[in-house]
Amino acid sequence: MSASWIRQGSALVVARGGALIVAARAGQILRFEDASSELARVALEFWSEAHTEEELLAHLRALAGECEPDLVAQTVAVLRDAGAIRPVSAHSAAIEAAPRAHGPPRARVLVGVSGAIAATEAPSLVQQLQARRFDVTVAMTAAARRFVSRDALEAITHRAVVTGFWRRPEQGPAPHIHLAAWADLIVLYPASAATIARVAHAHCSDVLSAAVVASRAPVLVVPSMNDAMYRSAAVQRNLELLRRDGRHLTLPGMGPEVAWRPSDRAPMVGAAPPPAQIVMAVELLLAELLARRATAPATAEAWDREYATTPLSELPWFTEELDADLSAAIRGAGSGRLLDVGTGPGTAALFAARSGFDVVATDLSPAALAAARARANGLPITWVLDDATDSRLWGRFDVAVDRGCLHCLPKSAWPRYAAAAARWLAPGGTLLLKVHAPEEEGRYGTHPASEAELREVFAPAFSLVKVTPSVFEGTVRPPARALLAVLVRSPDP
Repeated sequence: MSASWIRQGSALVVARGGALIVAARAGQILRFEDASSELARVALEFWSEAHTEEELLAHLRALAGECEPDLVAQTVAVLRDAGAIRPVSAHSAAIEAAPRAHGPPRARVLVGVSGAIAATEAPSLVQQLQARRFDVTVAMTAAARRFVSRDALEAITHRAVVTGFWRRPEQGPAPHIHLAAWADLIVLYPASAATIARVAHAHCSDVLSAAVVASRAPVLVVPSMNDAMYRSAAVQRNLELLRRDGRHLTLPGMGPEVAWRPSDRAPMVGAAPPPAQIVMAVELLLAELLARRATAPATAEAWDREYATTPLSELPWFTEELDADLSAAIRGAGSGRLLDVGTGPGTAALFAARSGFDVVATDLSPAALAAARARANGLPITWVLDDATDSRLWGRFDVAVDRGCLHCLPKSAWPRYAAAAARWLAPGGTLLLKVHAPEEEGRYGTHPASEAELREVFAPAFSLVKVTPSVFEGTVRPPARALLAVLVRSPDP
């Protein structure tokens, strides 16, 4: 009889829809699709306990009535070569958490803790996410507070742990709506059978399930429960509902069942994977999220959420005073009508109005315009809701200022922006454009521009007069590197 195999303890397995992702050895990611995905998933679940390949074949035949031995052998070979399964006598290697890295937050993660024993690992998960530069907020169910201290999590995050519907952020929406809009990613760690059921069926009886149901962010569900509960038909139905809804699910690992007396415990399936593996999964989700953002234009809804849920003082691009180089460039541009494109908090518009310009400030987001208008304190500025890639503005301006709007657009939209800028500006007018420098590619989810790209996109309607290395002043330290470009509108043909 052939050797017995068991799943490698350090192998991460994530299922979503018809796909299965397996990360075993460092740097090696396997992706199974459709039928091979189901075969790999069943095999890995079966090997939560030691079995031979022949026993796996018998198990598959019992489930499906038939199976192709060659396909099973190929799948087993791929899993074995990737280190996802191991002989029962081998030792698993521990996955070490990444060393602490400094810099601006890479993404905002809501960690939802429910009532399972793995909740005791939540502080470790939060710390490891923070070490990877994730900004973390925690929400807890009532049952979770029996396993882990809210005070401990607040000490780690330096912010309040959300436990109920009625602790409202100051002048903000209800907590579940605030969390749903705030989070870039959501991790349910651990996800008890009760929490899985509430999310699967939209039974929003606690703040955590309500936040998940209301959010459009990617959700990673990490089941943790007794093996009998996990294998039950009801729980499996709920997990299938989550998969169909596009939630990401980890397969449970092996661990001792603490419901039994210590002397009676033995490893069994159902335990949540360790925090280090969950951090790996979050990294995979972030990569997918950034890839989608790279091809999707910003929406008014997304920017509204940003301005509605984040104080201005916490926005990475916010500054009370305008950058010194941009201030000097505005003063050097003379006088007349000035357009502030993508005004955001309105800092450039306020500076220009105080410098004597007749100012029109636009933004895609009503919430941003409201915040900027409140800061203006009666300054004579016209605030206009407008999309820079589909602009409805009429009339011409002497100066246009863009502090960080262009690099928030996908590069496929840049020609439309350049065409709109040509309509905005009178011949001889000046466009002052500040964008992330190429060195910042991939750091902020923006689309930095090189001098060559700016020259190509804006020609022939504009001449690129000067490009100066700069930085974006704001709440990020050290500030992001930038380019300040001065372009002049060419005469009309």
